[in-house]
Amino acid sequence: DGVDIWNDMATGWDVSDDGLTYSFTIDENLTEWHDGTAFDIDQIIYGYNRWKSPPEGVIQPRVGALTLIDSMTKADDTTLDITLSEPFGDFLAETANGWHLILPQHILEANNNTIPSPELMVGTGPMIYEDSEEGVSVTTVKNENYFRKDPNGTPYPYLDKVTTFTFADPEVEVAALRTKQLDAARLIENQFPGQQRIMDENPGEFTFSIEPMIDVASVQLNNEAPPFDNIDARRALYYGVNRARIIEFNGKENPVNPISWFANLFPSYDVISKYPGYNPDTRDADVAKAKEYAEASGLTEFELITPGFRVQDAELIAQDMMECCNVKVSIVSQDWTTMVAAVEGRRYDAANGGTAPSYAGIVPVIDIMLAPGGGRNGGWHAPDNWLEAWGKAKKMQPGAERDALFAEMERIQLEEWVPTLPYYGVVSNKSWWHYVHNMHNTAQELFSNNKYEDLWLDSDAPEAGK
Repeated sequence: DGVDIWNDMATGWDVSDDGLTYSFTIDENLTEWHDGTAFDIDQIIYGYNRWKSPPEGVIQPRVGALTLIDSMTKADDTTLDITLSEPFGDFLAETANGWHLILPQHILEANNNTIPSPELMVGTGPMIYEDSEEGVSVTTVKNENYFRKDPNGTPYPYLDKVTTFTFADPEVEVAALRTKQLDAARLIENQFPGQQRIMDENPGEFTFSIEPMIDVASVQLNNEAPPFDNIDARRALYYGVNRARIIEFNGKENPVNPISWFANLFPSYDVISKYPGYNPDTRDADVAKAKEYAEASGLTEFELITPGFRVQDAELIAQDMMECCNVKVSIVSQDWTTMVAAVEGRRYDAANGGTAPSYAGIVPVIDIMLAPGGGRNGGWHAPDNWLEAWGKAKKMQPGAERDALFAEMERIQLEEWVPTLPYYGVVSNKSWWHYVHNMHNTAQELFSNNKYEDLWLDSDAPEAGK
């Protein structure tokens, strides 16, 4: 669910005292892929090896701690032993990471290491692909041979069919929800009041749930080339941008929250709210520092790539930098994929990007955004003292000692590094009519692995497509 680790393929696991070896007991009822091809532990080993060492030309930005796998052994038909080259406190979460899909070896090897059509995207989960319309919908149907059962012995899944839709217009999505053409929805952007009105008009029949999401919307800065290879140029942006104004501008339609480099997870909100750019009481002092840093670095202009849905944020950033420091910001609008490619290729000055981590935690935020080799590390290189603290923290289980290391890393980021400008985290949401049961137990985190195996509908629920 983004926080807790639930059983799935594995019915249980043990970890060695030195934190290096994880022994997973694989469900003995898991014996086949959706297409009937045999499935065993060798398929898991193949899948994880592919993550570790992908085919040439395949980029794995979220490989995470799978790179630390030293060996994998099929101890017996239901036991998989994974040994790491060094301890990693969040490794169990990495194995539950929704990104780390185990792809079908028999499909890949028959198709030049690709899955060329959706019909060939087979898995082992509760729902099987039936049909899709590109950019519109995907329909899946019940896997009659699914290996998991509920505590009473009733086979999962309860539902016979699930159809998911993609909407280009969030207003249309809310309208479909209002008229029960949709039974439930997740992550509808810029339409919070519309969903709230449905709940207000249907007390006891509809729920609209809101909570902060682990998200790092950031101005990514190319630390490898001018102007942002100069820390004072990065500091000028950090102090010059009025992040509180960006948050206020997004308003009720798209509420967002202040963040640090560790999203909203660390330090506390009270501490983050006093950071430069968030605290109106220090705005004049922040502007003075920004001007000083811009002059010291010779920063006079830069290009900011932004996706269409953040153009207004980019315009506010450009306005702030001109007003505080007479720095000209040229905004270039690109689609997300093109922008990410520019960042990965270091063909940029600044990019209005960021990401959500693979699961809810500081470790995956660091792993994707800040650590060397991170999939969204756009050319920033950590100081040695930061790397030393990270080297210790990632081996630890959660606790006060690890938190102290995170605090030191945050101090270094603020005072000695300033790799990027994090400016807000979005708010997650989900909505559902109460004839959909157990929806409250599905995760709201963006990349959490929802299987919907234990959802069910009232017998008098609206008929799909009617």
